[in-house]
Amino acid sequence: MTPLEVSLARIVAAAPDTDDWWLIGSVAARLSGIDLEPQDVDVLGSRTTIEAFARNLGGGVVAGSGSERFRSTPFVRIEIDGGLPVELMGDLHVNSGGWTPLRVKTRVALTTAAGTVYAPSLAEQADIFEAFGRHKDLTKARLIRM
Repeated sequence: MTPLEVSLARIVAAAPDTDDWWLIGSVAARLSGIDLEPQDVDVLGSRTTIEAFARNLGGGVVAGSGSERFRSTPFVRIEIDGGLPVELMGDLHVNSGGWTPLRVKTRVALTTAAGTVYAPSLAEQADIFEAFGRHKDLTKARLIRM
């Protein structure tokens, strides 16, 4: 199994029975057909859902995280043996002239060898990359919109 497949298998096994979590970032784009090579797996959800993921994956919950662009409560990074690191983000807010919660409107089921995972639609993924506003994210948004 590839490192991505290893991490996806762990995520599928750890997923709480809720409908408020999504893969975002490069992994979501790749699983949606965009040629990107992810360095980690980003999982977005409500605080409660992300805390459940963290417990199920065996990671400790960090009270929150912040930077000039992003903050989430909780934020948990879990190293996966043989896989890509998993970053769990609860109640993510983006600073684009003021702190705004990232609200995902679409939820697309993606079938993988490990099972079903969920991501925003490709159009919404591009919107999210644009909201993040970093050069690398804007480049990914352009790739999706081509």
